[in-house]
This record gives sequence, C-alpha cells and structure tokens, in this order.
Amino acid sequence: MSVLNGTLFTIKHGATPTAIPLQVDCSISLAQGTREAVTKDGGGARTVLAGVRSASASFSGLLDLTANDLTELTGYMTNGTTVAFEIGAVGGVGSELITITATGILTGLDISGGTEDNVQISGSFELNWPSFTITEA
Repeated sequence: MSVLNGTLFTIKHGATPTAIPLQVDCSISLAQGTREAVTKDGGGARTVLAGVRSASASFSGLLDLTANDLTELTGYMTNGTTVAFEIGAVGGVGSELITITATGILTGLDISGGTEDNVQISGSFELNWPSFTITEA
C-alpha cells in the first residue's frame, strides 16, 4: 500500500495548467444525488434511483502578489470564465500518480489576514463532472 503525500496534492488551472502558488490545503468533493421512485409494487416503501452528480473543489494558501495568480483568479470571476483544472498528486512508494481533470467556474474567493499575520487566500470552484486517471508506476 502506498500513501500519498498531501503536500503534492494541488490544484492547477489554465490552458497550460500551473499550480496556484503557496497552497496549504486542497480538496475535491463528489456527490451523487438521488431521486425517489415510489411505485405501487413497492408497498409504500421509498425507493431511490441515481440522480444528478456534482463536483466541487477548493483550495487555501498564502497570498503571493508576485505570482500574478490573484489577477487571473479575479478575472475568472469577473468574466464568468470556464476554467480547465488539473488536480493531482504524486505518491510515495512506486510513485503512483492521480490526476483529476475537469472544467468549472470559480464561485468564491476569500482574502484575509490578521495583524502581523500572513495574508491568506482561499477559493472554491463548481466543476463539470471530472475524469479520473489513476496510474501506478
């Protein structure tokens, strides 16, 4: 069994995917909705069928003004641009590679910082259903 190093799990964006710099956290969430299918044959019991699938991704990190990513990220929101994403990690033993590719829209961007603290940036994306590639070296 191999364990992935979370440090290498990052969100990349753009036509030539580049990682959002200084990421601290990255996640992807997948959901499968359900719909009811109640029939007379079911005797009043609730039955569910697969419904709409959804996916979202989020990140947080330190704000790097020299990387110019803030301009790109706010541009995605201003223009409502659909963005190409690559979310992935390179693992430990055997160098397993996980790549998740999708397109989506930036739906939230937060910038915050306290007194004498690093300025943090976080964002969230609603994704079109992604494709997954898992390869073992």
